Amino acid sequence: VLKEFENDVYQDIQKNNIDCYSSGYMYHSTYTVKTHLQRAIGYWHSEKIKDIVKTQFPEFNKYFQLTLSDNKFVGYNMIVAKDKIYDDYCKTIFNILAIYHEYMNENIPDNIKNNALLRDYGYIVELLTDSYLRKIETEGKKVKHLGVISADIELGGMSYRKKTLLKLIIDKLR
Repeated sequence: VLKEFENDVYQDIQKNNIDCYSSGYMYHSTYTVKTHLQRAIGYWHSEKIKDIVKTQFPEFNKYFQLTLSDNKFVGYNMIVAKDKIYDDYCKTIFNILAIYHEYMNENIPDNIKNNALLRDYGYIVELLTDSYLRKIETEGKKVKHLGVISADIELGGMSYRKKTLLKLIIDKLR
């Protein structure tokens, strides 16, 4: 199954049918992505990343604002893309994260520290990935959003109910 998927991706990219693959959308029916961000990492952190994007990446900010105001976003921050797109994606995402990281290391107040800090970069990159995909779609690039299989994985053994992860994925695809 995975080999067939790999061949389909390769053929689509080679034939110029698709410029970028990403995971599908995650929907929040009762609140916006901005609210999700604030709930996930806290108001202080979410305001800081919004400020960084707005002031230091103004050309990217309009896509970030679109993401924040929507009730859906592409989660999991994973893409498969043509070289130029992937290089630009990495440059964009890591430039923003570098500034956020530097600021957090120097300025995080003691009263803000919580468990979300362990995951805040992941939440932020999910939203930046969604914003980036909105940007390239606006530029005419072809993005294909794929379904995602969610699996609970035990940290110690990559297993779920005594099944290997690969077996779980194959079972879900059948």
